[in-house]
Amino acid sequence: LVALELAEGLIARSWEVSFYIASPHLQFARAKLPAELTLYTEAADVPPFNLFDLVYVQHQAHATLLRRQSLDALTGPARPVYIFAHLSPFSPFEQPHAASEPILADLILANSPETARHLSGFAKGFEQIEVMPNPSPAAFAASQGQRPAAGPKLRLLSVSNHRPPELRAALARLEEDHHKIIRFGLGATSRRLRLDDLARADAVITIGKTVQYAMAAGCPVYCYDH
Repeated sequence: LVALELAEGLIARSWEVSFYIASPHLQFARAKLPAELTLYTEAADVPPFNLFDLVYVQHQAHATLLRRQSLDALTGPARPVYIFAHLSPFSPFEQPHAASEPILADLILANSPETARHLSGFAKGFEQIEVMPNPSPAAFAASQGQRPAAGPKLRLLSVSNHRPPELRAALARLEEDHHKIIRFGLGATSRRLRLDDLARADAVITIGKTVQYAMAAGCPVYCYDH
């Protein structure tokens, strides 16, 4: 979602955007990506990097492309600006590519001070890491001040792919008291969250990017997960 929202924001500003996705979940990817975006699924099809103005890297996906890029395309006079983003201090996907990242990166981003501290000791070049705020698309702020008053029975939105047992039990108790519980995530409604989902909720129980969405939309949010 971080990369997708970045792409959508650039497309809205008239950029031409391409995605390279080395993932078996291509059906999911194609269903989520904007029609204006060029999708590459094979490393051999990706153009030389120096044909782009910006190369943004998550999950070290560039590692599968490096051997197919010439040195001039990577580091020559027409080289792009390189931004590397890391979204976790513990996921193997988020560990830096210590051989190429310090050489190529113009900017290294971390999603939190914790992630930045974790990365800073990897190698020379990782000392200057910027923490990137977790943004929310401007559309989520469109409903500010337009929320209906809550009734005697609450409409609670729970967004999680891994609800802790105590949260599942609490939601079941609330349902027994005839409060409306709307669940998003694995095992429930599994799709991208929309503004109207938050507009219909009195509050949301969640973690991650949905916290930013709820705050922008003016929906009370209880940040909870494990």
